[in-house]
This record gives sequence, C-alpha cells and structure tokens, in this order.
Amino acid sequence: MGREPPVSSGPGSEKWTIIADLLAGGLAGVCCDMILHPVDTVKSRLHVQRGPPFKYRSMLHGFRLITQQEGVRKGLYAGFGAVIAGTIPTHAVMFAGYKAIKRRGEDGIMDEQKLAAIDFTSASFGEICALPFYVPAEVIAKRMQVARLGPARNYKSTAHAARSIMKSEGFRGLLSGFWPTMLRDVPYTALQFSFFSFGKDHYRSHIGKHELNDVEATVLGFVVGAIAAILTNPFDVIKTRFMTQSTGSERKYHSILQCFRRLVREEGPSVLMRGVAARVLWVGPGSGITLAVYERSSKLLRATWRLEEQSADSPT
Repeated sequence: MGREPPVSSGPGSEKWTIIADLLAGGLAGVCCDMILHPVDTVKSRLHVQRGPPFKYRSMLHGFRLITQQEGVRKGLYAGFGAVIAGTIPTHAVMFAGYKAIKRRGEDGIMDEQKLAAIDFTSASFGEICALPFYVPAEVIAKRMQVARLGPARNYKSTAHAARSIMKSEGFRGLLSGFWPTMLRDVPYTALQFSFFSFGKDHYRSHIGKHELNDVEATVLGFVVGAIAAILTNPFDVIKTRFMTQSTGSERKYHSILQCFRRLVREEGPSVLMRGVAARVLWVGPGSGITLAVYERSSKLLRATWRLEEQSADSPT
C-alpha cells in the first residue's frame, strides 16, 4: 500500500491537492475527447478545405460523407491516439496550474473585480503551462484528421505520424502553429474560466444554493464555452492552416499576420468564421463535460483523501 494522504489542509496536504487537480484534470480531458473527437475532425476539415466547390457543404454533410467514405474509426476518429496522448498531460497541467495560482491569489480577497482578474490570470497561466504538451499532439492529430484533403500523407499510426514529421521537418515540425495556438487558447481558457466562475457565483447567489449540481455545471460550462469559442474562432482557423500546411519551400503561411491577410485576400473575410458551428458544437459540450467532470472528480478525490478546500470557491 502507498502512503495515506493527509487529513488536514496543512502544508503537507498541498501536494495531495495538486495531485487531485492533476488526476481530475486528466480524467476530464479524456472524457471530453472520447465523446467529441468526431466533431473536431469535421471542424478541422471545414477549416482547411478550399473552394468553391467545397467537398463538405456543412457540418452534417461532412459527418455523413466521412462516415460513408472512410468509416468511423479511420475517418471520424483519425488522430484519436495522438489526442489522448496529449489531452491527459495537457488538462492535468492546465487545471493544476490554474488552481495553484488561484488559491494563492484569492487568499483574503473579497473584491469582485480583483477576483475576476485573478481568475483570468490563473487560467492564462494554466493554459501556457499546458501548451508544450498540447501542441505536438495536436499537430500529429490534425495531420491525420485532414490527410485526405492535404498533401499526400500516408500515416499508418500515431507513432508513424510522429516519426514522419520528425524525419521530414525536425522537432520544429511538431511545434507548427505554436503561436497561433497560444493566441487562440490563452484567451479562450481565460474567458471560459472567468465566465464560468462569474456565472456560477451569480447563479448560486440568485437561487441561494452553495453548489451547482452536475446538470447545472454542464449547462453553464456549455454556454461559456460556446461564447468563448465564437470569439476565438478566427485564431482556430489560422492555427489549423499552420499545422496542416505543406513544409519547406511549399509553405504558404510564415507568420500570423501574413496568414490572416492571405486568407482574407484569397478566400474572403468569411473564411475566419468557417467551421464556427462545428467549433461551437465541439467546444460548447466539451467545455460543459470537462468542467463538470473536473468538479465532480475533484470533489470526490478531496472527500476520499479528506482534504479541506483550499479556496472558498470550487475548482473552477
């Protein structure tokens, strides 16, 4: 048997609190991606397709066509192995980093504006810490998801895709689109967590409840995730184009600003909102599932290990 975690909230329990955040965050990410990966595949193909005419006329048409031509496992779940390999450390580090900064920043502060600023800063810190784990896995997943639309790439597995990218592009290839991803994910996560905390506090005060139940947390997570997804969709389009473009002299996009200008010039301003419906249907439910699973599993771990809450607020 391993060591028993402490009962109190003294200095020794901080380690177990961080472990609880890591485990709960990793589980939340897995649950989200297992359910919603097919939506991400369709969204990614909508982002990179060029036309008119477009191969996929809508999200629903994309689902039907991919399923008919490629099947569920090889089509809709293309790149799933890379996603799972990345989502566990990504969500674990993101939630643990967010909560660690938030616990320290909120100590003794009651002002709502200061608390909102702490939420925003803590979420940004957690996301930045998670990016080195997320981006390489996302590059591999995106290449596999859009392989039928992009340059001829025959990836047999996640490991084969990783080796192929390393061989042809070096380690830099696995970090393609790092800065567009940061510009998408840091504001998204900061807005998501800030909106969630704000909405939760006001909802609880309005109905006189101390905690939200699972359904309420999921619905609130869906709403705030959808809002943040719409606001950050242009960066998602740019990020996907960077990650899936050809390498070497064939590269079309060399900087975020140049990519933005070229997309608008060649495909029109509407390209920046392409796939927004699929993104909302991916991110909205994903946000709800992730936040609800994190809150529930975090509370269960704290109760099992008899850890006292380090903050008056719940994890997010």
